[in-house]
Amino acid sequence: MKYFSTIGFLALSIPCLGQTPNVTQLTISEETDGANVFSIRVEAAGLSDTEQSNVTGTVDAVLNVDPANATTSEFTITGANLQGSDTTFSFSIIFSTINLSLQDLGATLVTTSPPGLVDSQTGIFDASQHAITLNSGLITGTGIASSVNRDLSEEDTSQQLSGEGVISLTPSGEGFDVLVEAPINISNDFVIEGAGLGGSNINATVSITGNIRARGFVTAPVVDPYLAWAALNGVENVPSTDFTLSSVINNQLVFALGFDAANAPQQIWQENQNGFSLMLSNEPLREPVRIEFSTSLNSWDLAPQTQITSGENLLPAGFSGPVAVARTGLTGFYRLASSSNN
Repeated sequence: MKYFSTIGFLALSIPCLGQTPNVTQLTISEETDGANVFSIRVEAAGLSDTEQSNVTGTVDAVLNVDPANATTSEFTITGANLQGSDTTFSFSIIFSTINLSLQDLGATLVTTSPPGLVDSQTGIFDASQHAITLNSGLITGTGIASSVNRDLSEEDTSQQLSGEGVISLTPSGEGFDVLVEAPINISNDFVIEGAGLGGSNINATVSITGNIRARGFVTAPVVDPYLAWAALNGVENVPSTDFTLSSVINNQLVFALGFDAANAPQQIWQENQNGFSLMLSNEPLREPVRIEFSTSLNSWDLAPQTQITSGENLLPAGFSGPVAVARTGLTGFYRLASSSNN
């Protein structure tokens, strides 16, 4: 068995590193899986009714984008304009019925103590950093003894969110597609004056629960992950095909296999009684790597999977091993190549 490590050429430029404040407007619209459809529950006179309301609108936000890693450490909401579709509720009590309509429901969101922090590794954020306020909504209809006309915007409806939200960035064109999801679970108590028996007051509660999903786009330079890594490891000004960091694999493969300048290997294959094992780093592969085979060195193909006794001939990004090649079988040459340059 003979083996080589090789890779294609890559044109280099010095990347712009670090996180950059970015302003974006996210859109909330109809989804196919139930997101942005909220359950609104009205309780009054010991009875309740629940209806569905479709929520649409926009959210204005500030992110702190790390282009090299497609992450953000900030999600600060500076304002929002949310609208819920109208709903109707009906309760039967003794010989009477309470019929209510909730119309023109509107709300806004804001980060109460900016900036809103995000775990850049997972995209998860504490939703309690943000608050929702109902800034419009009319409850009208008939009570037991009188009509009902209540303006929710006159109530103290500002409440902190709860639970965990998540934000993700996907490279797209000159920036990133943004996806934000967060739970909404709020309730508001109010009094319907004179609507009960004998003109008594009725205590009522409006509860709103659901999962909000907002999508948008943020402009930011999309940095090739290798270029960002190269700058951090001092090889941004040399070709990726150079053997600057290792004597056995070139710079691109050092990156692809999860190594850095500090631990770049000087040996990549380890012989044993059954064949050869690929010596990987403690980190998962950063990009796909091909194990290729040739009988003449003139042309290369993926190594037959039958020769790979552990792992695959095309190792995916995120792979962490082990990888073993059988000693018996074909006679020829093996090499590694980064799939991103084939």
